[in-house]
Amino acid sequence: MKTIILIISLCCLANLPGMSQETTYPTTRVAKLPVKGMVTKDRNSKMRAVLHDIHIDNDVLYFRIGIRNDSHIRFDIDFIHFYIRDRKLAKRTVTQEHEAMPIDIDGLERPTVDGKCGKTIVAALDKFTVADGKLFTIEIYEKDGGRHLSLKVRNRHIENAKPIN
Repeated sequence: MKTIILIISLCCLANLPGMSQETTYPTTRVAKLPVKGMVTKDRNSKMRAVLHDIHIDNDVLYFRIGIRNDSHIRFDIDFIHFYIRDRKLAKRTVTQEHEAMPIDIDGLERPTVDGKCGKTIVAALDKFTVADGKLFTIEIYEKDGGRHLSLKVRNRHIENAKPIN
């Protein structure tokens, strides 16, 4: 039994092919790229969220989100939710939501936005497109508060993703 554990640990240390390896994503590099525009934005109680750019590299989409707090009250980020949902909601109709799990997020080491400050968050998701009649939505929730921000992204914005240089 000890020899099997020793062989497995040696394979992991030697980085032999066939063993799982942790992949690094250039989310910090995307955060440092110059801002060239805006895709969509939302405002709620002196809080602003802006989706600046969408980049693509090796079948991974990078969403650069800027959050600005114009109040003196700190905004504590509880969680960020990514999902695809129906565009129009009719009364008494079942809605379908498909959650998209990020594979890497940069900028949430300290999940707070201090008063009169801003923060840039870059989320990496596996490539996808959105069908007609649906929207990709990014929601940012405040911990123990009511300032929730929602960004709605259409398929044409995702299709216009810029490659990382």
